[in-house]
Amino acid sequence: MGSSDRLDLSELRTFSAQEVADATGVPLETVWTAAKRGDLYGRKLGREWRFTLKAVREWIGLPPPRSDAASPGAE
Repeated sequence: MGSSDRLDLSELRTFSAQEVADATGVPLETVWTAAKRGDLYGRKLGREWRFTLKAVREWIGLPPPRSDAASPGAE
C-alpha cells in the first residue's frame, strides 16, 4: 500500500455538542435544538450527539474547504 493509497480519516472525526457550542460560541441548548430539528446534521450515539466538521461548517454558513483535486484544471 503506497502513501497515495492511505485513507484520509480526518473527515471521520466527530465533535460533541459541547465542542460545537464552544467552537461556535452558541449555547449548548442551541446546538441540541438545531440537531433535533434537523438544521444541524448529526447522529445521536446513546445519549450523546456527534457532528462532523462538514455538518458544522454548513450549519454556520461556511463554504466547504477547497480541494485542489476538485478545482477545474487541477491534475
